[in-house]
Amino acid sequence: MAQFMTALLAIAYLIASSIVAYILLNRFTWRGRASWVLMGVGFMILALTLQVIFQEMPLLMIS
Repeated sequence: MAQFMTALLAIAYLIASSIVAYILLNRFTWRGRASWVLMGVGFMILALTLQVIFQEMPLLMIS
């Protein structure tokens, strides 16, 4: 049951972070150089989060 909850939490976080990234992209597009840096940092955090989720999937499937 804990593995199922972990998987649901990971999926919910993935969906929420994708929505936030999309909103930020639409809001800050063409607003200046600083916004592009913030978007880059945001997408880097999103990529690191996805990496952790995908690396843990085999462990969750085996357990």
